[in-house]
Amino acid sequence: MLNIYLLFHKCGNNYVLNVHRIDTETAFIKSVVPNEAANIVEHDKGETIVNVRCRNFGYGDIKESCLLNVESARFIIFTRNPAGFILSAAKYHYRGCEEWAVKKHQKDLGGKTLTQALRDSTSLDEQHIIIMKHFDWLYKKQVSLLKLVNDQRFLRVRCENLFTTTEENYFSNLANFFRLSKEPSFLNALKAASPAFKKKLPNHSTGSFKVENPYDALGDEAKSYFDAHWLEYARTLDYDCGEKETGDRP
Repeated sequence: MLNIYLLFHKCGNNYVLNVHRIDTETAFIKSVVPNEAANIVEHDKGETIVNVRCRNFGYGDIKESCLLNVESARFIIFTRNPAGFILSAAKYHYRGCEEWAVKKHQKDLGGKTLTQALRDSTSLDEQHIIIMKHFDWLYKKQVSLLKLVNDQRFLRVRCENLFTTTEENYFSNLANFFRLSKEPSFLNALKAASPAFKKKLPNHSTGSFKVENPYDALGDEAKSYFDAHWLEYARTLDYDCGEKETGDRP
């Protein structure tokens, strides 16, 4: 039986890796990308639970995978406040933490790498606008998954809640949804991988998830661009700009 993590860059990506660094007992497929979508069903091992990390999948990628026809499959969709993502991605890639962002030249950035473009910018607003332009495709994909949330096989999880709550039931519900509630190693890993249980944030984290009103942290120019190009993402994902979201399953 397959459990699918539908996650995105800066949105559940490292969390899931950390879960399975801690829990080495649950079968785990570390990475599947959209052009490998048709191969996902090959990982199904019958009654054995297999967790699969699918990076940057949109609705079209899910359809191509044929997983919608697999009744026993379960899916967790990770979402993040778009404004919070912008703050985090700009800070993270300015550091130059990932090889692709440091070395891969981007046409949409005038031939610069992402890290170079951020470091050459003259203001924080410019950095945030660079992130919005460069990762627009990612939020298109994230939003496209919402058409699946009424299917009981799909569960939406907001990173803001996942990274801050310490409620036992929250993580128990996640484990139960994935049919792994009887596996203490998995439940313990779900908690231990969350920043809420860490005394010190991991190196990849920017701490931006702690910003209560990320939209308000944007400058005037960045807000203007956000309102014109990203506000609809926030509305569709049900993030009210400047307000903290609560009350989601689990």
